[in-house]
Amino acid sequence: MENYAELAVKVGVNVQPGQTVVVMGPIAAADLIRLITLHVYKAGAHNVHVEYNDDQLSKIKYLHAPEEVGGKLSTFLCVESTSIDVFLIIP
Repeated sequence: MENYAELAVKVGVNVQPGQTVVVMGPIAAADLIRLITLHVYKAGAHNVHVEYNDDQLSKIKYLHAPEEVGGKLSTFLCVESTSIDVFLIIP
């Protein structure tokens, strides 16, 4: 898993020093996301923001949240999207 994380960062998304990186993935991939985050910082990233998703929480939101908030992005992504250099998404 360590080699996969390093490969994803160095070759897959080619993180460069000073970049801001968003890593997104399911809670079930937390160990991999931690390793990816470590390698992103080792590659010189300025900041790494991790967004976990959870199918059960998504279902709860879909069933119970008001319609107007159903498809909204997180506050971080809305405010900071202009300064994000790299998105790394784990399915």
